[in-house]
Amino acid sequence: MVGYEGFYEVSDYGNVRSLPRDTKVRDMHRASVQHDETWHRKGKILTPLNMSSSPNHRYWYVRLTRSDGTSRTTVAIKKLVAETFFNYDGPSCNIKHIDGRADDCSAPNLIIVNKVQREIFSMAESK
Repeated sequence: MVGYEGFYEVSDYGNVRSLPRDTKVRDMHRASVQHDETWHRKGKILTPLNMSSSPNHRYWYVRLTRSDGTSRTTVAIKKLVAETFFNYDGPSCNIKHIDGRADDCSAPNLIIVNKVQREIFSMAESK
């Protein structure tokens, strides 16, 4: 994943997983922890967040944080899958779900479209 190499990985099923890594302890208020201590974090599949207020349009996101605490961001899972498995070049393209279900962010269900294709795709969805 661009910008988070060594921290996270994404599968073609749309699962985002944190990788095992050592992190420095940042909680200086805990008496049982020394400031220079490091912890080993196990890798785990992240729980997706639904950032949409509409129950019909669920767009799934994950919150990514670097272990040094310098960068924290919320990213759409479909964007991570598209960047990893397709030739996605950002704002000039859109990522659409082939079956119309926004909760299925697997690579076989995603397609990259330009602005003209997006209009055609949207017209077909509205019928």
